Amino acid sequence: MLAALGWVKHGAAKPVPARDIDEEREADEEFDGVDVPQEDEDSDEEMQEDEEASALNRARQAALSAGADDLSIYNLDDYDNEEDDTGLIEQMNDDFNEDGFEDDDLSDIDDVTIRPTDAILLGVHTEEDVSHLDMYVYESKDDNLYVHHDILIPSHPLCVEWLDYHSTNPGSSGTHQGNLAAVGTFEPEIQIWDMDIIDALTPVMVLGGELPESKRVAKRLKNKKRNNEAHTDAVMGLAWNRMGRNFLASCSADHSIKLWDLSKGSCLLTMTQHNDKVQSIQWHPTEATVLLSAAYDKTARVTDVRSPNGGKFCDLSADAECIQWMNNSPEYFMVSAEDGTVTCYDVRNLNQQIWTLMAHGKPVSGLSYNRCVNNLLATSSTDKQIKFWNISEQKPKLLHTIKVGFPVFALSWYNDDSQPFLLAAGGEGDGQSEDEGRLNVWDARHFEPVANAFVQ
Repeated sequence: MLAALGWVKHGAAKPVPARDIDEEREADEEFDGVDVPQEDEDSDEEMQEDEEASALNRARQAALSAGADDLSIYNLDDYDNEEDDTGLIEQMNDDFNEDGFEDDDLSDIDDVTIRPTDAILLGVHTEEDVSHLDMYVYESKDDNLYVHHDILIPSHPLCVEWLDYHSTNPGSSGTHQGNLAAVGTFEPEIQIWDMDIIDALTPVMVLGGELPESKRVAKRLKNKKRNNEAHTDAVMGLAWNRMGRNFLASCSADHSIKLWDLSKGSCLLTMTQHNDKVQSIQWHPTEATVLLSAAYDKTARVTDVRSPNGGKFCDLSADAECIQWMNNSPEYFMVSAEDGTVTCYDVRNLNQQIWTLMAHGKPVSGLSYNRCVNNLLATSSTDKQIKFWNISEQKPKLLHTIKVGFPVFALSWYNDDSQPFLLAAGGEGDGQSEDEGRLNVWDARHFEPVANAFVQ
């Protein structure tokens, strides 16, 4: 079952991810209860792993250290027009061989290289009591979706949020730029993983929760013990602040919302206005301090975190499922509910609904507004349907319906101008058949009613 998904900003993932061989070695040594071996005591297998990881990392560094002039030889601007899309890799391989790389090492580089035209997304799923955080690559040219690499997580996941703020790695420019995923689970902690590291065994940070007894893990994590201000129940939703990049909000089954400072790994603020489990949160698209939340107490709230005891709220017809701001008209937001409805509100007057839509016959578990294509809304449900709506008029108009072979729990537009009509959805599917997969991606331009309404 795929519980949640999120897209990675285009260009944020490193072209060639690194592999943390030191972390793997330390984990093996800790498990076996042996001291760190000296270099001359390394086994043949360990030496081979070192060499493979070293080659991969050298290749990544060579690619990233090249300046704009050097990268121009790869003809990235004309990449889409290449008849043979292996040309980029072949050119990179030639250059890496000149720097002393062996041919055997380059096969690993080919397997993990992310191309400029790739779309990257994150998903969290559980299969037979084993949970994973996956990084997927979608190749639009071939309509091909595959798992690039995955990370084992210790508890059943409920939510995932991509962010670019790397708290422990400021980088050469001091911007803390990275490619990370925050994961909320049935445990009260929030784990933050570096998605540019393959085979990572520990997160770069844990917000709240209990620290494992491993000294090695303690050395890597910011928090050394459970914070008294941490959540006390499952983390149900996460929202990264794109204007204040070091801020992450979380909501929980403990009825609270918390604001975290990623630069310090600490909780800045706890809000307890809701009276039941808080299902979903989202920052305002233009007002950096305004947070929208919705809960099982059948209310949605708009709060300025600078005055956390204030704010406005509106009553809902049923328990909340999802929320969405309308980016092109940021005074409006939408809430989907357990009774199958989607309702639009004006934050300036929450006493009056703008419109209410009976979208599905079951809970609306997915709600996504296209930030690149104004008035294009997608909804999904456990009724095994995905629907596309034109909400430009006072009454939303249904354009197209996809009937899939699984209950849908997660839905999101890519929201990137390079491929604005890409939509991803996932849910209960087992991935064994074409119409029953954990995660699917569609280009909505291929649906004639959507194209007629929105493609110029």
